[in-house]
Amino acid sequence: MSAGPERGLSFREKDMRVHIDFETRSKIDLTARGAWIYSRDLSTSPLCIGYALGDGPVKLAHPAFPGVPAVNWPPKELLDAVADRSNTVHAHNAFFERVIWKNVCNEHLGWPEVLPEQWRCTLSVCSYKAIPRSLEKAALFLKLPFTKDMAGNKAMLRCSRPKEDGSWHEDDADLKKMFAYCMVDVEVERALENKIGVLPDYEQKIWCLDQILNEKGVRLDRALAKIAMGIAEEQKGVANVDLFDLTRGAVIKTSARKTFTDWSKTQGFDMTGVSLAADKIEEVLKNEAIPKSIREAVEIKCSVAASSVAKYKAVLAYTTDSDPRARDNLQYFGAGTGRWAGKGVQFHNFPRGYGAWSKKNPSTASMEMIIEQILRSEIWESQLMTGERPMTILKKITRGLLVPEPGKEYLIVDYSSVEARGVMWLAGEEEGIKALKEGDIYCAMASVIFGYEVFKDQHPAERQLGKAVILGAGYQMGYVKFLVTIEKDGISLSEALVRKLLGDRFEEYKTAIAADAPAITRAGLVVKDKWIALIGAKFLIDSYRNKYAKVRNLWREIESAARDAMKNPYERIRCEKVEWEYDPLADFLYCYLPSGRCINYPGATLDIAYTLVVTGRNKKGREVKARLQVDSLEGSIKKDFVDNLRAKGYRIDSDEPEVWTTEKISYIKTDKSGMSKKTATYGGKIVENCVQGICRDILAEALQRAEERGFNPIISVHDEIICETPVGEKKLKDLEEILCESPSWAEGFPIAAEGFQCLRYRK
Repeated sequence: MSAGPERGLSFREKDMRVHIDFETRSKIDLTARGAWIYSRDLSTSPLCIGYALGDGPVKLAHPAFPGVPAVNWPPKELLDAVADRSNTVHAHNAFFERVIWKNVCNEHLGWPEVLPEQWRCTLSVCSYKAIPRSLEKAALFLKLPFTKDMAGNKAMLRCSRPKEDGSWHEDDADLKKMFAYCMVDVEVERALENKIGVLPDYEQKIWCLDQILNEKGVRLDRALAKIAMGIAEEQKGVANVDLFDLTRGAVIKTSARKTFTDWSKTQGFDMTGVSLAADKIEEVLKNEAIPKSIREAVEIKCSVAASSVAKYKAVLAYTTDSDPRARDNLQYFGAGTGRWAGKGVQFHNFPRGYGAWSKKNPSTASMEMIIEQILRSEIWESQLMTGERPMTILKKITRGLLVPEPGKEYLIVDYSSVEARGVMWLAGEEEGIKALKEGDIYCAMASVIFGYEVFKDQHPAERQLGKAVILGAGYQMGYVKFLVTIEKDGISLSEALVRKLLGDRFEEYKTAIAADAPAITRAGLVVKDKWIALIGAKFLIDSYRNKYAKVRNLWREIESAARDAMKNPYERIRCEKVEWEYDPLADFLYCYLPSGRCINYPGATLDIAYTLVVTGRNKKGREVKARLQVDSLEGSIKKDFVDNLRAKGYRIDSDEPEVWTTEKISYIKTDKSGMSKKTATYGGKIVENCVQGICRDILAEALQRAEERGFNPIISVHDEIICETPVGEKKLKDLEEILCESPSWAEGFPIAAEGFQCLRYRK
């Protein structure tokens, strides 16, 4: 695989690449408390460092241990190489090596500083290339000559942690295994970089800013976290008593799963296997078959769920009383589109909570009021004000844990509907762009749906439905999935509403739903229970596709361009504002965004997909057209499809389904756990990738401008930038203007952003 198609790599020919890898030991748990806290603890020290200067041999340096004399310690030639500022220092997951070098070796051992711009990270290049992030899995993915040294790994783990009595494991044999293990990692890291190259210059600058933000960190309110943990522990005891009383002693703890399911059987409803995870609870409680007693028990159990206090635990783990700033909060290229993801305390998945205090509604619960009450240990006041359980209150104030330093304030600016804007811009949909620039696109969509002009202030319910359509339909979402999505958001499509929207077309849509019944059933919905809502959902999706035909056409055209690129290697194929190129030697399909950078699709192939099509009639005599997409026609797949339809009551005349063939684009996608699998993509998904990539590039450039102009950004959360500035020093309007500056490559993009100032983070 080549280093990549982009021009302008990150080091000059005269530079020397210095590859390093530390092995360390500490009394701090690295995985539980993060690299910064780990590196700042006085018990943390290097066990050894493996390094390679340019293409030279891998060498080792380590201090003395009982029975093992020091070798090359300190490593003078390495320190001299680092002191030459024209050289670059490379590591896999460089933030760890950076903070060990900075906080341990530089501060305590007197090693020379490594400048921020000298660092390079092979893990980040893996993320950029959309291949597995871990060194081992990346090497396996690329078929590098590498065998995991399990003995060395185990020896390293033994040496890196204190024994039960607090002393260190310093066995001679294990130390030597660890030294060898470290040297192999350096060799593999260098081979990996030789294979995948480095970040392009402009991405290297963004990565450097990412490292700056991660080192700045975010100040957190540890006092609030400690009080919240105390309340949570107290509420856990209350919940245990409530559950004991409700179940008459059958269940004594909210955490007792088996006794809970045993008790549920005595109530006439077996809860065995029913997930009570946070994202499943609402669905569980909607089940009308669940008895009242079990419903109340589930609510009690969930009121003290671990997720309710997880953020408070993380706050205390990733900060200290002497340093309340949590660091290393952003994961560069957390998604293949380039978007950042969260790590550590995970600010990206904080729940939406209470708003700001309002003069218009002074009695309404606000973030400021609730937190003041909790800091006074008066949670009962918050209960009276909100009518909610203490644990629910704690969950909804977690955003307020973020606080600026004394004498400073937050300036927070968020891009407005940036992906909806990106879809219209990429498709060249002028009507949508005009609605975004001059009016309200949600109202415009709602006006089409309802057949009369919708205004934001006068028609909030109509606008909400228009918003759901705009946000949901731009990426080729089908009407079945759309219905599931809006129902999760609390939007229902009643029969009265659906009939009002469709009028004379109701029967036409009813017939269409009947024809799609087999596919809807395979999607997991019971048609007879949802047919009215399905009719409404199909009408809404059709309304979007008819109004914004250029977006609908873009799905087809962008997929066609990608296929053409794969059929014509090394030839640039353009579609609207993006270009495609396929490199069969590198085994990559490249999507060039307007900014010039790539979205990478590794292991891309063109595969044949077969669609079996059977025409028949349902029990009521209506014609249906059942479809099934398969990757192969081998075996009895066609016969089984027909037999299954007949078994469900469909009248099928022919035993031989019609077969449609299409070409689909597949590539190797790596999930969060590092597992890779072949994944098919399609036009709407590709458009989503492109739009998210474009929006990320707009955000990244805005972050750079905010940093350069002294606004001190400390973190980005989704489409939001948070800056920490001295009170009154910077103007919010100026920051909004920084975010709205259009990059040269994004001419005509309808950028809009809006923000607020505060002394606690909120949404």
